[in-house]
Amino acid sequence: MIINEMTDGEVVGLLVSDEDSGWTVNQAFGLVEFLNDVHDDDNPYKLDIVALRCDFDGFNSIEEAAHEYQVSVEDLQHYAEDDGKSEEEIAAITESETTYSFMASGVILKDYVQKEKMEIESRLINKR
Repeated sequence: MIINEMTDGEVVGLLVSDEDSGWTVNQAFGLVEFLNDVHDDDNPYKLDIVALRCDFDGFNSIEEAAHEYQVSVEDLQHYAEDDGKSEEEIAAITESETTYSFMASGVILKDYVQKEKMEIESRLINKR
């Protein structure tokens, strides 16, 4: 078995250069930071780019990750009833509503300093 220790920047570079993933530098940094948080010397991470692509998705905004769905009048009335609303308030609900949600086992939201992003992007461009 060959073991190669890599810096965070090297891993970010590999993630961003993976054409099948489409990760941005920010997303790659967030993922590397997450991996560093959950793994340590006693529990090292074995980098598998394909597995990361399968386990994680990158989105540019929370809106992009959200799924839109309609909540029916019946459901809204049921929720109002559960909340202890009066019969008049429940009867006043006559239109469905659009709502947004997302499913995730974890979300990484991270904003990195522009200088760091530019340095990594510059190194990636120079490698091509």
